[in-house]
Amino acid sequence: APVDLRWLAPLILAVLVIGGFFLRRYQKRKESKTAPASHKKAERQRLLHEILQLDDAFAAGNVGETDYLMSREKLKKEVLALEGSNGESSAAEAVETREVNHAAK
Repeated sequence: APVDLRWLAPLILAVLVIGGFFLRRYQKRKESKTAPASHKKAERQRLLHEILQLDDAFAAGNVGETDYLMSREKLKKEVLALEGSNGESSAAEAVETREVNHAAK
């Protein structure tokens, strides 16, 4: 019996996207533990950009809902952890605003 492989390409793409997020996050986390404030700001911007990319991948149907929610929550926690060390809240507000806008769609 022929095997239906239509689901294979989106599955591989989702695995690659999510794997890339986690790999970059792991590498940057190691660097950010000893990073000065300017590097922490850049790390926050990078994390916010990853959240936006993840949102776009989910909206395009390239990432499943469970993977999307888990990955987004982890990225959001990293943003909040960075802000806790600097006492800033603008990035957290941006993440929350994006969530509200995303939920409204």
